[in-house]
Amino acid sequence: MSTEPARDQSALRLLPPAPRASASGWRPSPDQESVLELRQGAGPVLVWGAPGTGKSRLLIEAAAVRVERDGVDPARVLLLAPSRAASARLRDGFTGRLARSLSAPPARTWQSYAFDLT
Repeated sequence: MSTEPARDQSALRLLPPAPRASASGWRPSPDQESVLELRQGAGPVLVWGAPGTGKSRLLIEAAAVRVERDGVDPARVLLLAPSRAASARLRDGFTGRLARSLSAPPARTWQSYAFDLT
C-alpha cells in the first residue's frame, strides 16, 4: 500500500499564516504568540511547559516586546530564575535581544532578589 498520492491527483495543503519571527529568528508557537500579544497591565500569566519547550525564550521575548512596543524602561524589567546559570542565560538573552547594555542586571535568582528586599 503506497502512502504517496496518485499521480493523476493534485494534493493541496493549506497552512495557517507563519508566525512572526523576532530579530533573533525565533518563531513563537500560536500559544506563545498569544502571550506576546498581551498588553501591559493584562495581569499575571502562567507559562507552563516541560524542559526545552521555550519558556525561557518566551520570557526573554515577552520582556523585549514590553520594552520595544509598550515603552517599558528596561531598568524596570526583572526576570527571575531558579539558579545563577539560568539567571545568566536570561540576562544574556535579554540584553542580546535588545542589543544594548543595561545599567542593572535584568535577571536575578529568586534568592538574590529576596536578599535585596531585606
